[in-house]
Amino acid sequence: MSRNALRALGAAVVLAFAGGLYLLLDGAGEDRRPGSAAKGVPTIVVRDGEPVGGVRELTFYSDEAIRFRVSSDTAQEVHLHGYDIAKEVEPGGAVAFDVPADISGIFEAELEVSEEQIARVTVRP
Repeated sequence: MSRNALRALGAAVVLAFAGGLYLLLDGAGEDRRPGSAAKGVPTIVVRDGEPVGGVRELTFYSDEAIRFRVSSDTAQEVHLHGYDIAKEVEPGGAVAFDVPADISGIFEAELEVSEEQIARVTVRP
């Protein structure tokens, strides 16, 4: 194999690795830096009254919005503490939160009736 072919192959491997790493990290969509565009809205799936995969860690910055969705197989009231916003989700439905991140701190998102925490929302200055 020629030297140029080896370089091209090496570059292709590096690009493939970087692309895979980008897709892996981008799917989380949870720890973004100020000024960056949101790549996706995290969705918390609630099954049988509990968050699938455990409590989600969501981080936002004060110059953006707190955005996440909650889907549930049962009727639930989802409450974002600190911001005091509650939304009803119907069985098999979903609700979306889109709130200016104007209060810094760490807040719980929970299923109000069962007091089951589904997310830990951090808002950084």
